[in-house]
Amino acid sequence: NTDLLNRMMRESGVTESRRQCYREYLRESRALDTMIHFRQVASRFSPQLQGELLLYTCRSWTNSVFYLVDAPDNVLMAIAQEMQGYFYSKSEEVHQQSLCLVEQGTLASAGRILTPGNAFNMDCIVAEKLWRRFPRTIALTYSLVLALSRSQLLEVSERDPEFRDSLRLAAAKIAIMRCMAMCAERAVQIARSSEGTGLPGLQETFELIRGEADEEQIDEIER
Repeated sequence: NTDLLNRMMRESGVTESRRQCYREYLRESRALDTMIHFRQVASRFSPQLQGELLLYTCRSWTNSVFYLVDAPDNVLMAIAQEMQGYFYSKSEEVHQQSLCLVEQGTLASAGRILTPGNAFNMDCIVAEKLWRRFPRTIALTYSLVLALSRSQLLEVSERDPEFRDSLRLAAAKIAIMRCMAMCAERAVQIARSSEGTGLPGLQETFELIRGEADEEQIDEIER
């Protein structure tokens, strides 16, 4: 791979400084190659043994996702099988709206430093986009991130009715928390812009936020 990369860069006239950057990325991304090869080896085992083997690999991050802490083993096995790996270079932004888990490296997200075993984008399980929050996340070092989309997680949850119900409850809790925070912030903005009127009611603020969101959706459709 390195020889092929060097030949391509030489023939394409890539500057020496950028060549070093690409070589470094290729060297560091071996972590992703190792994960892919591990899954290929695991795929040769029986379904039960394959699931058990992958289960060991996800024990490091299950406690970082509150709605996966009590997930049954068969669900965790399926999640480990469905997750896709993405490798990011230093200072690269992570453009993901899926549940993400740090496998290797260090990232910064919403004032937090994320290290292996940490999770982010846990709001992905919320159905209503208005109540989801995906803070900007930057890789501080070469980082391997595992991602699972909302649709994949919901599909996996159907394997266990009890877990499916707990996941729906977790989504409702997140949505209510985001809704209350947005309403409080919007109410303060209204009160500051309209001196002497006081804080608006919760229902009034909620309807205002919903109306603004609907208008934005209409504008996007028209564009």
